[in-house]
Amino acid sequence: MLSYAKAGNPEWINYLNGDYVLAVAIEGNNIWVGTAGGGLVKIDKTTGIALFYNKANSGLPDNYVNSIAIDGAGNKWIGTMWGGLSVYNQGGVIDINDIHAPDNKLLVYPNPARDKLTVVTHGAMQTAAIYTLQGQLVKSVKLKTQSPKCVVDITDLPSGLYVLKLTGNKSTKVVKFLKE
Repeated sequence: MLSYAKAGNPEWINYLNGDYVLAVAIEGNNIWVGTAGGGLVKIDKTTGIALFYNKANSGLPDNYVNSIAIDGAGNKWIGTMWGGLSVYNQGGVIDINDIHAPDNKLLVYPNPARDKLTVVTHGAMQTAAIYTLQGQLVKSVKLKTQSPKCVVDITDLPSGLYVLKLTGNKSTKVVKFLKE
């Protein structure tokens, strides 16, 4: 004979009004939730209060939040579908444009990308070359500005995995990216 355990009267609380949940991160008493169209939600587990961050009321670049990571300094790294990468800190959500890459590092976003790649490096880059995984050069761009940030148009590339090679006066940096 089978016996079943019955729960009492469970209580359910809905915080997001039907938005799809794409990402969840827990930090102490806070739950950070990324939604499909509703932006970023911070829920205090002790009080149940939910704070909503979106494109209209914060610096969040897109309301489609598909990833959240919390680093050792408490910064919340927010990956969005169409707005790239942002970071939330005590001052609010700031755009990745305000972030500089540390020495010998390379930031490329969004990845995967549809039409443009934004690249942030520690030093100025002069050229960007895109290769297939087989080593065939498919695009080469002379960068108009010698700054640590550039945007590379990839709309003409077919979907697939590529290698981006950036060359500057004293360095070369390489990273893989996915074109959707």
